[in-house]
Amino acid sequence: MAGRTISHYGSRASWAQAIHVVHNWFEEFRDQPRSPIMTRTGILFLFVSMACAADLPEGPGRDLLLRACTGCHKADSFSAYRHTKDEYQSIVARMAERGAPASAKELDEIAAYLFQNFPKAEDLNKVNVNQATAKELETRLSLTAKEAEAIVSYRNRHGEFHAIGDLYIIYGVDGKKIEAAQDKITF
Repeated sequence: MAGRTISHYGSRASWAQAIHVVHNWFEEFRDQPRSPIMTRTGILFLFVSMACAADLPEGPGRDLLLRACTGCHKADSFSAYRHTKDEYQSIVARMAERGAPASAKELDEIAAYLFQNFPKAEDLNKVNVNQATAKELETRLSLTAKEAEAIVSYRNRHGEFHAIGDLYIIYGVDGKKIEAAQDKITF
């Protein structure tokens, strides 16, 4: 640590934001009973986890994300996530079930913040088998018209596909063709 500057541990803005959030957190819980060791440990953990990697984009929900989620997740890990709005909603709902300290309204704001700043980017070179028409599946995945129709029919009856293995169980679809095209498939 000797000889390192603040920039080695995050930007000055990150540190200032971390101090601000820690201060607000402390004010919010000031009158609640707690041990001095837990208070210092909690503040230190919150401060370090936010300050080291809190270069998250500004916006509504950012402070909530840092307050509610950095107890279990590193702040810099959020930028690696890429999900749809519904997937983020589902994820934050699971986190609430596991004890994330946020109200339902705050969780919605966190999910909206994540989706706004870290959306799932569709790869235009891939075919989303949950949205593609039979003709798209046929031409882009080198399937027969019958195989493509079988995939669409199965999807309409059973819901969305989640993994490549879901396509192997469809009667009338050649698994070898699915295996050969798996790098072109997304969900």
